[in-house]
Amino acid sequence: MNLNGILLSEALPLAGALAGALAILYLLKLRRRRITVPFTPLWARVLVDKNASNWIQRLKRLLSLLLWIGIMLLLIIALLDPRPEKELERGRNILVLIDTSASMDAKEPSEKGMSRFGLAKRKVDELIDTLGPHDKMMLMAVDGQIRSLTGDFTDNVAVLNDALQQLRPSATEARIIDGLRTAVDTLSERRDPTLYFISDGAFGQDFALPEKLIRPDIHFEHFKVGEETGNIAITGFNIRRYLSNKLDYEVYIQARSFFSQPVFAELTLYNLLPDEKAPKGFFFKVIEKRSLDLGPGASELRFYKNLALASEHLAVTLELKSEGIVDALDMDNEAYVLVPRFQQSRILLVSPGNLFLEAALLLNENFIVETLSPDDPILHPNGSAEIRLTGLRDKGYDVFIFDNSFFDDESLPVTPEPELPGNYLYINPKGEKSPFNVKAISEPLIERIDRKHPLARWLVLKDLNIIRGSRINATREDRVVVRSVDGPLIVARRSPGQNLIGVGFSLVESDIVFRVALPVFLINAVDWFMDESNSLIQAFRSGKNWHINVPAGLTAVDVENPFGEVDSNVPTHESQVVYYGAHTGFYKLRPAENVLRPPGTPDFWEIAAHFSSVRESNITPMEEPQ
Repeated sequence: MNLNGILLSEALPLAGALAGALAILYLLKLRRRRITVPFTPLWARVLVDKNASNWIQRLKRLLSLLLWIGIMLLLIIALLDPRPEKELERGRNILVLIDTSASMDAKEPSEKGMSRFGLAKRKVDELIDTLGPHDKMMLMAVDGQIRSLTGDFTDNVAVLNDALQQLRPSATEARIIDGLRTAVDTLSERRDPTLYFISDGAFGQDFALPEKLIRPDIHFEHFKVGEETGNIAITGFNIRRYLSNKLDYEVYIQARSFFSQPVFAELTLYNLLPDEKAPKGFFFKVIEKRSLDLGPGASELRFYKNLALASEHLAVTLELKSEGIVDALDMDNEAYVLVPRFQQSRILLVSPGNLFLEAALLLNENFIVETLSPDDPILHPNGSAEIRLTGLRDKGYDVFIFDNSFFDDESLPVTPEPELPGNYLYINPKGEKSPFNVKAISEPLIERIDRKHPLARWLVLKDLNIIRGSRINATREDRVVVRSVDGPLIVARRSPGQNLIGVGFSLVESDIVFRVALPVFLINAVDWFMDESNSLIQAFRSGKNWHINVPAGLTAVDVENPFGEVDSNVPTHESQVVYYGAHTGFYKLRPAENVLRPPGTPDFWEIAAHFSSVRESNITPMEEPQ
């Protein structure tokens, strides 16, 4: 016997309250009205009648109380709604799995432009209308994620309709196998299980269902929505700065046709300028338009070189221009990328005199370099013997470089402690104030370079000759970039408000000053300090878990998607936040409320996301999943 009404924990207090109320009502005595009469024998008669009927009246009141208690118990039992298990199992258990991936947003010309997803919703409405009095249904969606829309099986038609109305396609691929496997597991140990799968069948031509995925006891039907239609799509969009001039860029765009006939299209690259009055919050300023002739199933890669961009927001659109042909899917006709803002880096070099280092910095037009001698008074406030940085607090330098290339036993080390928030490069650090603990070594030999670290990008140190150097005693916060046979030689350290790089040898006591490795290393170091890169700048791909960099020390962020919906207090880990993005466009990240903001944390920052999936853009349906 199962209880299908209110909970027993709710019924017991209700029964107790009603029983108490009834008992109080029956314990109350009726108050008799006093009447004065002059005839004494009349009172004698009343007393005789009262004694004769007293026990009968008590019995009536007791029976009446028991009757009302019985009625109350019947009402409580009705609210509990007990039913035998066999009666509950008479109906079907129906699970409807709905494909909400990107291809379901394709329009169907034969259905007056209705999308495949609209047809799927119409089919679900029909299935809801066929529910019997004992049937129960669950709605489940599958795209890049698998999720239940109704929580559990229900016979409440209103709940089913509300869940269906809130559903919409996402810019993601469909995890069909995982979705069907989850549906089958959900139907386990359910009487008369039924699985309806509603999708367009655009799974790719090599798709096949694993054997025995659908159990024999499950009644399975695949309702296919959509017919064969064509599509053109942007399948690649990224941008790269030039190494020599980071204010210029080159853009790569790949377009592809999924038509069985040649088509003509127009590719347009835009700068997006903020405009609150515009529908998407941006004014689309055309950078360049190009015409494309795409053969059947062909793809074309286009390059845009030497672009000086007016905005960090970029978009590209692809529009079909062939007459009499319809591009069925619009979701893959736009793509976005966000170019991080770049400004020339202000660098302060503190050095006793190193023309090799100064030349490598001054020849780079991305750097604004100022040089100070170690004995400059600004570095010795109040006549201090040690180098102090307090006098540089308001100078606005992005990077500090302290060069001990000409260090000898009689000179003070140019290695002050990092007193201010900022970025610090220490070359051959020495002395008690050094943030790096070092030990002298002779003729260190390079053993290994961490090629995954940005400092090692394009860095060639093969057969580097070093007369003498220092082994850096790396801490848990340090990342060893270059290791010698004797120990760490170059390390990088990130901490809240401060980033440090330590180079454990003198530049002039090695032949790096004659190699291209020196300017390359300096470019990499400044890029790492400023969180910039010369590699491809790519938008995040929708339908994936994104690993987004956040300021060091920030513990939680709020993420606002392109529709204005906000996910609050998303936790961070190791200066990254992991976030699943299902839509295309620009996302905003902000520090969460009531969390500590590390120094230099901006009020908000943005990332871009676009849809790029050859499998989903190929919207030709399969006949049936095999």
